Amino acid sequence: MATEQYPKLDARHLARALWRRAPLIAGLVVVAFILTYAISSLASPVYTATSEVQVDVAELYPNAKSTTDPVLMNSEIYTAKAAAVRDGVANDLGDDIAKIKNVSVSTVTDTNVMRISASSESPEVAKAAANSYAHNYTDQRQARLVTSVQGTIDSTQKQIEDTKGEITTLTATILANPNGAEVEKLLRSQYLTQQATLQKQLQEAQTQKDTLGKAVTVTREAGNPRLPDSPNPLRDAGVAAMVALVFGIGLAFLLEQLDNRVKSYETVDLATDGVPVLGTVPAYGGNKHTRRFRSAPRALVAASSPASESYHTLATSLRFSSIGKEKRTILVTSSSGGEGKTTVTANLAAVLAESGLRVVVVSADLRRPMLGELLGVPDNQNGLTSAMLGDADLSSCFVSVTLPSGKSLFVLPAGPLPHEPSVLLGSDMFGTVLDQIKQAGADFILIDCAPVLPVSDPLAASRHVDGVIVLSLHGKTKIGNLRQTVTRLRQVDADIIGVVLNGVPASGGYEGYYGTYGYRPSPPPVDTGSKGDPPPQPPGDSNPPPPGPNGSNGSSATNGSNGSGQTSPAEPSEPRAKGRSDVGDTGKSSAERNPDQG
Repeated sequence: MATEQYPKLDARHLARALWRRAPLIAGLVVVAFILTYAISSLASPVYTATSEVQVDVAELYPNAKSTTDPVLMNSEIYTAKAAAVRDGVANDLGDDIAKIKNVSVSTVTDTNVMRISASSESPEVAKAAANSYAHNYTDQRQARLVTSVQGTIDSTQKQIEDTKGEITTLTATILANPNGAEVEKLLRSQYLTQQATLQKQLQEAQTQKDTLGKAVTVTREAGNPRLPDSPNPLRDAGVAAMVALVFGIGLAFLLEQLDNRVKSYETVDLATDGVPVLGTVPAYGGNKHTRRFRSAPRALVAASSPASESYHTLATSLRFSSIGKEKRTILVTSSSGGEGKTTVTANLAAVLAESGLRVVVVSADLRRPMLGELLGVPDNQNGLTSAMLGDADLSSCFVSVTLPSGKSLFVLPAGPLPHEPSVLLGSDMFGTVLDQIKQAGADFILIDCAPVLPVSDPLAASRHVDGVIVLSLHGKTKIGNLRQTVTRLRQVDADIIGVVLNGVPASGGYEGYYGTYGYRPSPPPVDTGSKGDPPPQPPGDSNPPPPGPNGSNGSSATNGSNGSGQTSPAEPSEPRAKGRSDVGDTGKSSAERNPDQG
């Protein structure tokens, strides 16, 4: 068995996932747009004022490699937002400091210009805050720079004064002893040189102080904003819609990956480890089967519907699957109830009968029989259980159902419901009944049975049939349930012919459904002048007798109240199954009688 739990998502599956989840994604986008627009429209207007400060990085950081180094500029941004600056702004604004909504400091790309923006519901407060931040930052930054240089100036001036005192003392000693004091003359010369050096250093420090006072300057003060910066309902709603779109796409992929329901051939293969898909049946009215399946009327599909063509395809697949093999007795089951096995069984039988085959439908769901209700035959009359228990002769239990085309199929109702259906269906009596139907010349015996997972009835009955068809409802059957169903059938050595995907939506990019190619309506009959003459009838008996143990006829009931309208064109007939000798190929198909169809 396959060990994977979920199908892989390639580009095609992702596209289908987006299509299937499109309503969810669209709903998220619409809700986000409307909700954000409403909230933004009700919000109070906020004004933003901006001032600009020029930072001379070369003066502040003489060793910097670049005047636009982002690390150095980030240091200045941090300084502009420091507590000392905020305290200065609080002193400037007073009580208006509480009206500030937000303050941001950023740099202009590839420049050494800082922008200081302040937001408030009052444009005057926003302007005052932006300018206060700019001036407090520049004043405090310049004060720190000047303070560091001023220390150098004061130290140099003190050294100059000390040098002057030494020079004065040495000069007095030299004047008192002009012909001597050689040492004092040498020292005086050194002090004069030192004094000159200190004077030069003092001058440079003064120049640096003047320059640093202009290293950080306010180049543009904030003006009074005229229009509010926010809210902008349309912009905010657009941003929210984009975020919702991205979130919705991600959520769609997540839900698709976590979705363990059967929705494609890949998931069927994943669950069954290679069991083929015989065909697909579209949902009623082109809508999702999971929404309308239980409430849809149980009836045979119309010949002009997409479902009719899908049943023809299914019938062809079934007939070709039996080439070279004896597969005349087919059991139809599903994982659980409500997946459409009874409806598919009845319609498949009708299509096979329309093609000229002799078909018997057995209602073997002995717990909740529904086949008789669909075909207009009471399930509580003499039927399968009556024949198995010897309460009635098998030939008297059959009911002939005439299709609108004139062809017939034969129904074996369930009969009175037993206490232990699985024991009865697993007994040799059930196999004997099927053998008698085969010997009577039936081409196909379709058996509608209970689902596999709730009960063991189909497992018990599978030992008497040639093959099993498993129904899976698109978007409802879980991969694990289908896997368990196939596993149980394989454990009893049942021959699984294939899986039928039921309720496939007509849209959504599903790979197993290719749209509709319908039939043209038949033209009105031509008036030949003989109004009283009956229409020509095809030669041969269009209603062959029902099968019985000796080819005897059973009871006949015309299905005129089930609303079937099944007039689908006939499939090309294959060679008759072995054992059929009393029905020839004398009847024309409905397609031959109406050449304009197709």
